[in-house]
Amino acid sequence: RTFDPIIFADGGAGVIDVTVDNFEIDGNNDGGSNTFCGFLFRNTDPGTISNNDLHSLRGTGQETQGILMYGANTNVTVSGNTVIDFSRNGITAVVNASAAISGNTVTGDGPLALGNWAQNGIEIGYGASGSITGNTVTGCSILDPDWAASGILATDATGTTQINGNNITQNQVNI
Repeated sequence: RTFDPIIFADGGAGVIDVTVDNFEIDGNNDGGSNTFCGFLFRNTDPGTISNNDLHSLRGTGQETQGILMYGANTNVTVSGNTVIDFSRNGITAVVNASAAISGNTVTGDGPLALGNWAQNGIEIGYGASGSITGNTVTGCSILDPDWAASGILATDATGTTQINGNNITQNQVNI
């Protein structure tokens, strides 16, 4: 998989401590055909992504992400962010990442027409673990009978993954 992040924090063979706070990330809807994302964190322990506004994260590729935590040795706190204008996931922790996701606002564009990706507001899955608490997620829906969009999606998460105290409304599937 090829990623195209605006801000990329990667510890390489080791791990790094990274904090990104109080940025506006305007993707200018200029993502290429790769996985376009506002933030990509890999091998960051600890990492903090807080109080950022991310928008206009669309592009020619269908799979755009607001905030993506990917891979082992990734332990990130994500709080107080606003994510809009994405095509796939607002906030994502996958492939053995660990994330504490709290107090964020994620707004989808739904209901989306056929031919679009089903949006998910927040996703933890594919070997990742963590918590999703106190977030507001709205507007993730699609008019495709073969797919469903979700406010919060937990797929093949490992360890202890907690989901509680969130305001999840107007999504095709809330959790």
